[in-house]
Amino acid sequence: MRSSEVAPGTWAVAGSVRPDEFAGRTGIELPDGEWETVAGFVIGTLDRIPSVGDTVHAAGLRLDVTAMDHYSIVEVVVRIDAGSADPAGGASGDEGRGR
Repeated sequence: MRSSEVAPGTWAVAGSVRPDEFAGRTGIELPDGEWETVAGFVIGTLDRIPSVGDTVHAAGLRLDVTAMDHYSIVEVVVRIDAGSADPAGGASGDEGRGR
């Protein structure tokens, strides 16, 4: 499983998916940064290794960590965040570092 749409506006995404793969599958571009995968984006935004259940709100998206293997993010569920900015735009005000 690399990525699959599980409901309208909701995707289950492997942590190893690259931003270009994600954009190609969803039509949504993640913000530029010093990371190479969706997992790297989550870790960089949280500024720590996440746990299952951690959530990031950024770029008009909600990213929920749903599976881990030790320190590696296995799966993230990505949803368009109705309470945030445009998904194609920049990061929303609060980067949602909490659980």
